[in-house]
Amino acid sequence: MADESTVGAPGVTDEDINERKQRFLELEAAHCRAAFLADASKRLATSLDHKAILDTLVALCVGSVADWCVVDVVEAEDSIRRAATGHADAARAAIVAQLARLPPGVNAENQVVTSLQNGRSLLVPEAPGLIVLDEPVSALDGPHG
Repeated sequence: MADESTVGAPGVTDEDINERKQRFLELEAAHCRAAFLADASKRLATSLDHKAILDTLVALCVGSVADWCVVDVVEAEDSIRRAATGHADAARAAIVAQLARLPPGVNAENQVVTSLQNGRSLLVPEAPGLIVLDEPVSALDGPHG
């Protein structure tokens, strides 16, 4: 009787197949990253216009590495400007675009400020309770809008 870990052909075990599957998945992920970087390089090199580059950056991020994206930039005199926004869901893109009308927070606890101070980009894997994107941003309906 064959060993329980042997699959089909002599000398091929479940462990061998699992290792091959894992290696295949790693190679596929590496290929996807390389393809993304090649596409990003090509698309980002098509313009020297600052706004167009940021819009392209958002378009690259949305759908491939994020559901939605907001880009804030430091202007003269250290002011922060919301420069570009996007969402993978067209129905919610208009709501996220409303975020462009809201000034980025400037308190010391703000993640944008922390990111700009340390010079590193910020990826928020999940933002439960941070912003609900099912309805228009309420601050725009009041005295802030």
